[in-house]
Amino acid sequence: MRPVWHIISSAILGIVIYFFTGSIIAGIIALLTGVFIDLDHLIDFWISAPKNPFSVKEFYHMDKYLKSKGDYYTIIFLHAFEWLIILAVLVVIYQNIYLVAIVLSILLHLTLDNFNLKKQDHPLSYSIIFRVLKKFKLA
Repeated sequence: MRPVWHIISSAILGIVIYFFTGSIIAGIIALLTGVFIDLDHLIDFWISAPKNPFSVKEFYHMDKYLKSKGDYYTIIFLHAFEWLIILAVLVVIYQNIYLVAIVLSILLHLTLDNFNLKKQDHPLSYSIIFRVLKKFKLA
């Protein structure tokens, strides 16, 4: 999904969280989490050895670097539903609004990304355990 949609959806979530909690910090955390979770794409980009590792233009043409990896999943270690389980347990233990904002933001981000899966993508593509067990290989 294009970053602009994650920015918009995370901003809306941040506003909703602020509206329900009165915490501007929790709203900002939701916005930042929903946007900056995509920084893990940088690792995959750099692994693919782009011509210019600091080129924003090259980075935004992800298809090019994904194809260079052949039939491998991207690592994107932050894009994993397992983090939600761990964080949800921490929310129950600590009952912290900031953790709730992080969980909701990651859930929204992964849900939106999940809607963008291609036909050939496995339904468990956003499971880090699945990707590790497959040794990041698609087939």
